[in-house]
Amino acid sequence: MGDSDSGSTTGIYEQDGYKIFYEKVGKGPCVVCMFPGACGNGRADLGPQLDGFNKEKFTLIAFDSPGFGYSRPPERDYRKHAEEKFFYQYDAETAVKLMAHLGYDNFNVMGWSDGGKSALLTPILFPAKIEKLVVWGTLAYIPDKYKDMWKILCTLEMWTEDKRATYTKIYGDRPTLEKIWYQHMMYTMSTSDICKERVKEIKCPTFVLHGKKDTMIPKEFYDHLVNNIPDCESYLFQDGVHDINVTHAEQFNRMVQKFLLD
Repeated sequence: MGDSDSGSTTGIYEQDGYKIFYEKVGKGPCVVCMFPGACGNGRADLGPQLDGFNKEKFTLIAFDSPGFGYSRPPERDYRKHAEEKFFYQYDAETAVKLMAHLGYDNFNVMGWSDGGKSALLTPILFPAKIEKLVVWGTLAYIPDKYKDMWKILCTLEMWTEDKRATYTKIYGDRPTLEKIWYQHMMYTMSTSDICKERVKEIKCPTFVLHGKKDTMIPKEFYDHLVNNIPDCESYLFQDGVHDINVTHAEQFNRMVQKFLLD
């Protein structure tokens, strides 16, 4: 749709009544599709990567999940996702269709937090299309023992003031953001097995990163991915929390770029 001073291009891809917003940055041969977190926006969640990756070596496409961020209206219809896992499968399928629309049949995938769930499913569902996978702060299953904790943690009051302000601007007002966030968290709590066993089917080289002090996603989920994905590299930030791509952006970017280019 337009170009910014930073060299990025934004556009809309229409699918199933959704107008899916995406931002494209860079002109390099290493092409990466990027999933933001829950209810997320590519720029808000992945800005340090969109700005920090080498634009001569990488082409980055970050999109807002259907029904969230700038990919609305309409808002996500959870009645269409009554079958467990379908929500995340739909986003994985959306990513592949978006990339095909943009002319990319093969590409790399990056995903953070809730977006990491869909990122994990992408090479499982489309093994011939995904070259490498990078995920951080994410999981492949949701045990009941953590659901009460997440109901407390996953409120807007737990967000930083800056993040609340950024997302309130994206969603137009705080009540709308609170409603959409609550609906998504309730859907999340209704799921359990996203791809716990199926991560063993991931054939592409994978890099799993995590913050040891992440209170949203305990380390056991990082250990599960590292121990079950066949071709897996890993790195644990000893003082990292949930958004290591922001708090440790320079080191994160350096390590992930090297992994993708090697």
